[in-house]
Order: sequence, then C-alpha cells, then structure tokens
Amino acid sequence: TVGIHDTNGSANGRFVHWSFNQVSSVIGGTSIVFTPPGPPADIAVFDGASSLVDGASTLVVPSANLGETRSVTLTITNQGSSPLTGLSVTKDGVNQSEFSVTQPGAVSLAAGASTTMTLLFTPSSAGAKTAALHIASNDVDENPFDIPVSASAMALPKIQVTDNTTGGTLVDGSSSLSFDAVGIGSPAQRVITIRNTGAGTLSGLALSRTGSTD
Repeated sequence: TVGIHDTNGSANGRFVHWSFNQVSSVIGGTSIVFTPPGPPADIAVFDGASSLVDGASTLVVPSANLGETRSVTLTITNQGSSPLTGLSVTKDGVNQSEFSVTQPGAVSLAAGASTTMTLLFTPSSAGAKTAALHIASNDVDENPFDIPVSASAMALPKIQVTDNTTGGTLVDGSSSLSFDAVGIGSPAQRVITIRNTGAGTLSGLALSRTGSTD
C-alpha cells in the first residue's frame, strides 16, 4: 500500500491509500500516477523449440564417432522487463575437456531480446560423457542457469574409397569409374584404394558386381 499525505494548503489534510493495482488518483486537483515496478530480468534458455529448466533439463548432444565433432546451438532470451546483463558461460564436469562452448553473442539483452551460444562435442575416447554448463546473468533466481550435458562417443569404422588414377574420393552410390577405350581382348584396369578413416575396426570387406559383364 502506498500512502500520500496532502494538506492542499488548508487545514484539512488528507491521507490517501493506494494498493499496487491502482495506478492513478487525483489529490487537491493534482493528478498522481503510480506505476508498479515491472518484473525483473528473466533468463530463458531454449534448445530449438524446447525450453530448458534450470538445473533439471539435460541437454543431450548427438552421438559422435571418435575424431568427429557434434554441435548444439542454444538460444538465450530475456523474458523479463528489465535488461538481462552479465551474460557469460562456464563449464565443468567429469568430461568437460571433451566439450567446448562459445560465449553468448551478446553480454546484455533488452526485454524480449535473444542471443545464441554453441556447445561443441569432440570426444577423445569412446563411452558415455557428461558435463555441465553454467550461464551467469543478473537474473534474481536463476543465476547461474545450470544445464547438465550428456553425450555418447563411439569408436566406429568408416570406409573411404579412392580412385588412384584421379586421386579423388568416391562417393557411395553416386561416383563412377570410367575406362578409356581399348581394343577387343585387351585388358584395362583401374586401381582403387580402400582406407579405414574411422576409430573402429573395418571388417567383412568383400567385392561384388552387378550389371553387364562384357
């Protein structure tokens, strides 16, 4: 309740009480407007369209093979009426060294404004991985905003086939091998190299053919 004492230049003073949802009144011919303070800065973090809950929502990063990198982009929004300031992010946890994170694109956000940050996962060993992100700000009850992180790393094989004549890498299902014209009964050959560029063992190699055999 807000009270204002107004003598209005006379002996008959008045004391007026307002509740916070009353925004104006007139005292002795003078209009006084009271505006309650708006809500403070309020951080919200989104993984795509999904809103994360501080300390409760686990961010699941797509699985990665050893030597690969996966990324997730998070959006930070100020859902309050006051500026959201002091934005910065840190990480910790058991496997934090296998994660890297970019700082938010802006350190402060006006009401309704948004910025983004990116988490990168580059595993150095196979298995389940965990870490945590902590987004600092001036939010009164979510500082920091904590995000548990989960990911999985795999040691999988990866086949690569190279045409030794051209040096180019063949694309599964779309690349072709072309031979120069030769006389009937004369042999022609192309050498290809098969490599395993993955982290696991490439096994079961076999060659077959379809189509014309001429």
